Order: sequence, then structure tokens, then C-alpha cells
Amino acid sequence: EALEELLKKHRFRYRRALIISESVFSMDGDKAQLAPLCELKERYEAFFLLDEAHALGVFGEKGLGLSEEEGRLGEVDLLLGTFGKALGSYGAFVVTSQTLKDYLINKARPFIFTTALPPLVLAVTKRALTLLPELKREREKLRGLSRFLRAKLGLAPDDTPIVPVVVGSEEQALTLARRLEELGYFAPAIRPPTVPPGTARLRISLTAAMEEEMLAPLVAEIRRFLAENS
Repeated sequence: EALEELLKKHRFRYRRALIISESVFSMDGDKAQLAPLCELKERYEAFFLLDEAHALGVFGEKGLGLSEEEGRLGEVDLLLGTFGKALGSYGAFVVTSQTLKDYLINKARPFIFTTALPPLVLAVTKRALTLLPELKREREKLRGLSRFLRAKLGLAPDDTPIVPVVVGSEEQALTLARRLEELGYFAPAIRPPTVPPGTARLRISLTAAMEEEMLAPLVAEIRRFLAENS
């Protein structure tokens, strides 16, 4: 609704408009509503840039992200992704039309002055992309782990690999992160200004290599901490 109000108020002033969103939001682990975003893009003749960094490899029949999962790939003008995270390499990419590709090559200063990725990294990335469509079982397992952990922690249902545990103060977030690290879990504390004041949290990132049993001590410690500080 806020985006639509902005477009109603300001779109007529500009020749072009660009709608930008993540598909899976990095701090809350929730999903963007792609259908209304695509509808607004069409209605207001805007470009749509979608960052699939946290959805690539996790969603879609071939692991291409939330836009593939929801049948919206053809409606995204610039699809941004990373070779890190699910692909286990590094670097990034954008999928777009030939016209926009030529524009970015000639006008995107950070790209122009960036050196090429090392050949070894490119080989790893190429292999990961080849494997991606075959990892359906791993995707299903990962999303199941997310549903399991969220249910155990009393969080809203979802199936993204990012599970936030909001504790409130920075001190509490740091304390809980240290306690979990002592148990062998790396769950970094996310504090302002990355998140709003009063919403410091632990950001738990799941992988398909985990099992439900591995998460039991983590769940118990988080529950214990929240009970002590409620």
C-alpha cells in the first residue's frame, strides 16, 4: 500500500521508475509479495529489480528463486543474485534484457572498475550452477528444517532459511549469541542500525546439511534465555 501511494503521488513526475525489492528479506526472513509488486510494475509502467540473494537455490523447481517458484520470472526486468550463500562461491550477477545489459556494462561504474573473478572461483560457480536443478531433495529438507525450527521457537510459520529470534536489547542479543557459541552454534547478533532500535536479534541461517536433532540444544538454550529475560 505504501508503494502504491508513492507511485500515485510521484510517478507522473518522472520518465522512468524502478521498483526494487528483495525476494526473501535478509533480516526478518520473510518473503516479498511478488504478485502485487508485478501488478504495480505493469500499472505504472515501471521497471522491477528483484534481489534473489537469499532465495536462489532454495525456491523454485530448478532452484532459481522465489520468482521461479511463483511463476514470475518473465515479469522481473532485472534479477539480481549472488554466487555466495547457497552456491558456496562468491561474486554476483544480474539477469536482464540485452538493452539493459549493454547499459550496465557501459554505465555501471563499480562494474567497469571491478576485476574479473579468479578462474578457480568461476569453475566452482559453474559446477554449482550445474548441480542446482538436481538439488530438489535438499531444498525440500531445508525448507522443512525452517518450518520445524520456527514451530519449536513459537515463531510465525515460514520456510525460508533465515530464522530471526528477536530479543530486544543489544546486550541481550550479544549475551545469547555468546551462550549459543559456547554450545557450538554461530548465530550472530544483529544490532542497530542494521535493525531498528529495540529489535536486536539473532539471525539463524539454516543449511540442508543440518538435522532436526542438531537443533535441539539450540532450541532449548533460546527458550531458556527468553524465559529468564521475559
